[in-house]
Amino acid sequence: MRIHLLAVCVGVISLNASAADATSTRPPEAISSGRELALGLLEKGESPVVLQQVVDTLGALPEVTPAELSRVAEVSRKGAEELTQVSAVHVMQRWLARESIRANVARELIRTAEGRHTPMVRGLAVQALALDPKAGWPADVVVSLGNLVQNDPTAQNRAIVALALGHVRGELAGVALQSMLTAYARESDVTTRRAMLLNIVEAAGGEASKVLAGLPESSALVRQDIQDYQEILRTGETHIAKIWDTKLARDLERGSIIGTEEGHDRE
Repeated sequence: MRIHLLAVCVGVISLNASAADATSTRPPEAISSGRELALGLLEKGESPVVLQQVVDTLGALPEVTPAELSRVAEVSRKGAEELTQVSAVHVMQRWLARESIRANVARELIRTAEGRHTPMVRGLAVQALALDPKAGWPADVVVSLGNLVQNDPTAQNRAIVALALGHVRGELAGVALQSMLTAYARESDVTTRRAMLLNIVEAAGGEASKVLAGLPESSALVRQDIQDYQEILRTGETHIAKIWDTKLARDLERGSIIGTEEGHDRE
């Protein structure tokens, strides 16, 4: 499922593999100097073109020190311009692929998402976690996501947090599901409740039909969503992407796609 965020000044920048290859042939002192230069440019704040090059350079580093992570995380929270903060978030998103620092990168992204930043910066910090294919966050990150899904002041960001929670597996899946159910019961925005349903289905697994049946709902649109998911689940489908594709086809036919004017009603 694609989450539509606010337009981002710096888009998702594909990792340039040749950049990583190039660093392996340079002498250590040149690599160290290049790292420091890139970090300095990020901290200073530069033009969009320069910041994109900085994201590529730092994102391609094969190893990242705790001090470097701390510096980039600080920029994501205290950068002078929103574009600079966004660039720092993009760097950390790249670093989630580094297994040795993965958990700490997730914690720094959570701290940024919890801060008093613009909705875009907070949303992109959580989106980095939501779109990560590995998930498997430590317990403290899952608990923090559970707080954000209930308390982030922006409805769209709460929906993105639910997307991240839906990916939680193993012994923490129950924690993630309960957080979403609590958030769902409190959520005042119909579009966000509609988006949360798929993530609740994903987190609930084999108990999804039972969980859906227990959800209180006053919105006719969301009641229709619940019915749709229950009917799809009764076919025996368990793959979340196929469940979403089937649900989307129904909404296309009815003209009730999430986020559209027709797909919103007022309570």
